[in-house]
Amino acid sequence: MHRRSRASGFTLIELLVVIAIIAVLIGLLLPAVQAAREAARRMQCVNNLKQVGIAVHNYHESNNSLPPSSIWPCPAYGGNNNCFWWGVSMWVTILPYIEQGAAWNAYNVLGGVNGKLDEPGYNGPTQWYANTTIFCFMKISTYQCPSDIPELNDGTRGLADTYTRLGGQPMLLNYAVNVGGPYLLGGYTGPGSPTTAIGTWSAPAVTSLMGSAGPRSIASILDGTSNTALASETLTGSNQFYNVGSPKSRRMIYATNASLTTPMTAGTVQAFLAACNGLPGSTTAFDNERGLLWQCSYPFYANFGCYNHTQTPNLNACDNIAFTFIAIDMEGGMPPSSWHNGGSGVNMLFCDGSVKWVKNTVDLRTWWGLGTIAGGEVISADQY
Repeated sequence: MHRRSRASGFTLIELLVVIAIIAVLIGLLLPAVQAAREAARRMQCVNNLKQVGIAVHNYHESNNSLPPSSIWPCPAYGGNNNCFWWGVSMWVTILPYIEQGAAWNAYNVLGGVNGKLDEPGYNGPTQWYANTTIFCFMKISTYQCPSDIPELNDGTRGLADTYTRLGGQPMLLNYAVNVGGPYLLGGYTGPGSPTTAIGTWSAPAVTSLMGSAGPRSIASILDGTSNTALASETLTGSNQFYNVGSPKSRRMIYATNASLTTPMTAGTVQAFLAACNGLPGSTTAFDNERGLLWQCSYPFYANFGCYNHTQTPNLNACDNIAFTFIAIDMEGGMPPSSWHNGGSGVNMLFCDGSVKWVKNTVDLRTWWGLGTIAGGEVISADQY
């Protein structure tokens, strides 16, 4: 008489042990997988900046000049000067050099970045109408960092609203050209500069520095192309107006509770930075439109296609309330920013075409020196 064998299988305890082991393995492997993915995203960001560097040098080869941060005077459109001082950014002028010839050929130079669009409910012509075929519907992947997940949910953010009403969305920009060290210590001291000085400005201290605008060339970079920043990465704005205490505050722009005073010195700039860095955590942002309009630039504003070397990387951006208008002015602080390596630094493109990692902890004076083309600073790579 044969005994019936008991059906083989796992007991409940054995199953629970196996599940626990799998959970532990996943917990150990997941950070490694995430780190590998971020390393790949950072490498893509580096490649984007290198492509920009090659494009800028090819532009210089063709024009004997670096691409301007803003083309001024801006073109009239439809017989009317509707540009409101907004000029074409560097990111438009290098399109032919980043294998975007089709976008460049579709661009209407006479239209510029603005045009006339009469719509019901709007008082007169609205902005951001010219060249919408390119700017509302063509994504330029070279201009976007894969580590920055945009927080653009509905598109109804100030200047971006018109894009949405036209059926498109603003094409975001994660890179910016360097316009120099603390503006009020010397004006446009970086490789990025408007084509010409622009009339007068509301504050004499700013007006006196407008003459520093004008074309730049490789020959004008007296500090050395390997010691001068050309461009860096930036995070785009957000639909949310984050407070200073938020981990995402670097997407925003804040107003300080103290302004720069004349005469401008390194000490007054540092006092301004202290006021910015000392803002209470509950302070609410007043602007959030950085990186929304890659086609637009403005001679006075550093949050449209530009950044400056006033504050070290990943600090909060602050305007100077003495000269503020509707966006952060050149004399404020608009640092580069990123999420790479936990937001501990930024990838930076130098004028020689190299891309280097610059830490948040870089010395302030070294940071100022990296921003200027002819400041005479002596800087070695181990300082950043």
